[in-house]
Amino acid sequence: MDRNSIIGFTLISVILVVWMVAMQPSKEQQARQEFLRDSLQKVEQVKQSQVAAQVQQAQLTDTLAATTVAVSDSAASQQLQAEFGDFAISAKGTDKSFVLENDKIKLTLGLKGGKPLSVEIKNYQRHDSSDLVLFNDSANVFGLNFFVNNRQVSTNDLFFETTSPEVVLAKESSKKITLRLNAGKDRYIEYEYALEPGSYLVSYKVKLNGISELANLRNNPLILDWRIQANALERGDTWEKDNTMLDYKFREDEDVESLLSSKEKEEKEFTTSLKWFAFKQQFFSSILIADTYFEDGKLSCERTHEQDSKTVMAYGASLTLATDGEKVQTIPFHFFFGPNKYNLLKNIELPN
Repeated sequence: MDRNSIIGFTLISVILVVWMVAMQPSKEQQARQEFLRDSLQKVEQVKQSQVAAQVQQAQLTDTLAATTVAVSDSAASQQLQAEFGDFAISAKGTDKSFVLENDKIKLTLGLKGGKPLSVEIKNYQRHDSSDLVLFNDSANVFGLNFFVNNRQVSTNDLFFETTSPEVVLAKESSKKITLRLNAGKDRYIEYEYALEPGSYLVSYKVKLNGISELANLRNNPLILDWRIQANALERGDTWEKDNTMLDYKFREDEDVESLLSSKEKEEKEFTTSLKWFAFKQQFFSSILIADTYFEDGKLSCERTHEQDSKTVMAYGASLTLATDGEKVQTIPFHFFFGPNKYNLLKNIELPN
């Protein structure tokens, strides 16, 4: 290496050393940079703490919400238990309709109450050519009333269960829909509706399993409660109302008696055994017949006063059923939904 090269490298080294010394931050700048680093680190720590707090708050909120729901559900369960006792397990459910029909009638049943929701008479029409439906108001009442531990239970307010298909057609043989109301511990009330082809009669059986002891039916009454709003079917409103009444027959009598032959509203209580009663309209009837008998009770009817009302009569029946107090008991009935034809009604064959 010659002398000039040595001088050149030496100058470059001197320049680099001078530049590095010149560019080195001062103590004040170093302190400032350290302060900024510490500040940024503290900000990051605060952010991480805030995120952790938010996650913790969200978890706490979820826990409180779940606890609130659990407490709410528990309170609701306690309220249902207080109101319905052993039937509280059937106090909540989803209402759904099922159809049992043949070539004569179409009976629609509901899971809530296990009751008849509507009845259509086939091969007949209303005055305006629409389907002839005897009643179809969801506010209609049908069910059993009884006491359990000094609280009244009404099956009309409870939810039944079924494994039946939604539509059951009695085309070539008898078909049925079975609805069950559970009370726990293998205790239940079961309704069986059965229909033959070509018939206006619906077999209706009430099966009590473990209910007699639960409701103390040896000492307390079992009441059947049925209330409907009968639809207007004919063109002549006044004439139809004048020919709409409530008929009934006592067990030991041959004569048929009537309510509302001339009154707007009538009610009758009786202590004599009843065989059947009929919500009778001008040309069609809804009849409930006891295969045994009704012990006692009350019947009522009231004409609709509104001129343009879609109904003609409010019917009511509150009747005590004959029970034997046994653990398992079946109480049989028959409905008749159909036309008021003498030969048709006369030939109904039922147990005496």
